[in-house]
Amino acid sequence: MRLPKFPPVALLACWVVMVGGIFAMWRLLPTGLSQIAVLVLVIVSIVLSNRGSVLTTVYGTALIGLALINYLQASFALDPIIGSIGVFGLVTLITWVKNRFHATNVGRLEALLLAFLVAQANSIASLWPVSFYNRAVIVGLVFYLLWQIFDQYNEQQSLVGHFVFVSFIAILVLGGIIWANFPQLLTF
Repeated sequence: MRLPKFPPVALLACWVVMVGGIFAMWRLLPTGLSQIAVLVLVIVSIVLSNRGSVLTTVYGTALIGLALINYLQASFALDPIIGSIGVFGLVTLITWVKNRFHATNVGRLEALLLAFLVAQANSIASLWPVSFYNRAVIVGLVFYLLWQIFDQYNEQQSLVGHFVFVSFIAILVLGGIIWANFPQLLTF
């Protein structure tokens, strides 16, 4: 499906979340290479969404939006409920964008349940003593896995590939978190 020349409000909202997240967290990105990588992600998602591919915008908005919410929550010592409300709104926005431009099996009730579950995962992750980047990646993995479950629930496609992918990435991320944040656990 080809998108119109002027982007709709839903895509503009996703782009605002991504660009706003980059501006808010720019000085906190660890290296110049990570700054370039985040900029490339946003530019690629904007170009691809103008060409008709909305998935890059959806997942890019999810990752940068989750990082922004966790950054604000950590920087201003906000309650986890505030972060959960932000994540609920973000996932609802993302679901709205994806349902509008891409045929999915996620209805309104499933979208609200998905937003609630991801918000709860974010509130649980906010209790871990790790950086907001790590929390955003872990909650992003939860979002991706739940999205695939809800999207392919009514289809006959297999979810094994998605489970293997999410498990592999979760092992890498959790291993990196343990290696970087808890060096005393690396003795065994």
